Amino acid sequence: MSGVRIKDLQSAKSVIEQGFDQFEFVVDSPDPDATLNVSDAELKKAIGTEKHIHPLEEVDGLPGELEKKFDKAGGTITGNIRVDGNARMKNLSIDEYLEVPELKYNRITATGNEFWVTDAGVIDDVFDDDDGIFLVTLKEKPGEITINFQYKDILRGIFYTQDQNGKPTGFKTAYFEVTGIIDDIHFDCISLNGVLPERFMTLAPQGNKTNPNRQGSIYLDGLNKWIRVLDGVYDDKIEQKNIKVQLGDLSEINHPVFG
Repeated sequence: MSGVRIKDLQSAKSVIEQGFDQFEFVVDSPDPDATLNVSDAELKKAIGTEKHIHPLEEVDGLPGELEKKFDKAGGTITGNIRVDGNARMKNLSIDEYLEVPELKYNRITATGNEFWVTDAGVIDDVFDDDDGIFLVTLKEKPGEITINFQYKDILRGIFYTQDQNGKPTGFKTAYFEVTGIIDDIHFDCISLNGVLPERFMTLAPQGNKTNPNRQGSIYLDGLNKWIRVLDGVYDDKIEQKNIKVQLGDLSEINHPVFG
């Protein structure tokens, strides 16, 4: 059996797993007439590496490197992070999306000044094909239907603008017409007021050019203090004839009977 390597032996794995600690190894000695047999267990005990149980603060250089990652001076952590427990932060800035099963803040649900009760979508990417038609990719909704738009839908989107220093300068309202549905997350559209679609913009359909069954919605405006039920909306303009019900501030309503 001399000269045969263990990896070449059939069923060597089972033999090793059953009693490797009892195997004996021949160790060369300066005396040519003497040999030393050492078992695997004795070998590990003599030269093996013990498990490190040092506290982190005692490992040279490690605390400083960790602090660079987490203090306000900066540092970048790449890859996925999972925290099994509670985390508390003073400030949190998110470059893309925040997804949570439940969002609570003093048990109050809040949104911007405008809130539309209708099927909405968030733009994840936009491609301009240079002929005024935009290919829009919506952010997928796992377990849900992502795209609820249809041909000739009138979409409304609002997003805040910033200056070169990242400070808010106001907001723009965009209107788009759906010119084609491609698949579950892609559709084509054109701009109706010259404002281009932007990534992260939320789109809400407020009407449809040809389908009367898709020309209504419920609209809450916290800035102007009203709740409106709309119908018959077939372009980017909402006129008084489209307001079927309005609750709250009625100062802009000129009713043919009530004034």
